[in-house]
Amino acid sequence: MDIRPIVSTWCRHKTAAALIVLEIALPCAIICNSLFLIGNRIETLQQPSGIAESELVSIQLGGIGTQVNAEARTREDLAALRNLPGVRSATVVNQIPFVH
Repeated sequence: MDIRPIVSTWCRHKTAAALIVLEIALPCAIICNSLFLIGNRIETLQQPSGIAESELVSIQLGGIGTQVNAEARTREDLAALRNLPGVRSATVVNQIPFVH
């Protein structure tokens, strides 16, 4: 394949040549940046969390209607959970790491 006619056409039509270069460069830049961001995300997800994730259980409780004494009910629920065999600790939290 002779490239001389292609180059001579690009020299005569500089705007078209610039548009073709941009048409190739822009998607290449987008793809490279996307791959970089995906790689960073995967690297972040593979880092150890420092939490014994295999020992965690998340429970969400909700009552129907208004709770007359919600704090007392919460204390009773926590006491019942702590008395289960194999349970090391039970507590109330408002956020759990890595939960969406």
